[in-house]
Amino acid sequence: MCDRDVGILEGLSSTQYYQFRSSVSKMILATDMTRHFEYINHLKEFSARRDEDPAVEMDKQLAMELMVKCADVSNVIKPAAVARRWALRVTDELFDQGDAERCMGMEVSPNCDRFVTSRVALATA
Repeated sequence: MCDRDVGILEGLSSTQYYQFRSSVSKMILATDMTRHFEYINHLKEFSARRDEDPAVEMDKQLAMELMVKCADVSNVIKPAAVARRWALRVTDELFDQGDAERCMGMEVSPNCDRFVTSRVALATA
């Protein structure tokens, strides 16, 4: 969205641009594990509504958020060697975030402090 040379959002009106940005932000935030059970509850509620009325459709934004969330948590069903490499990459990213937060004098986010959180514990969780 920031690279003006690419221009994929060039033809959007200001309103469309902000709607797109909001939608993408919500999909990214859906990967936050602190909201995991919120999404489980959304799915349960949808399933119950669908049982009552098979014609009920899921909200499109929720469906997109759930797709990104499923892709995000699917690592554990991959072959062990692949899952481990991705788990290590994720912990690297978390620790880099924690390092940046520490450098800015911010409180380090949960699971992002390399001096408190064990990489093995995160990689096997």
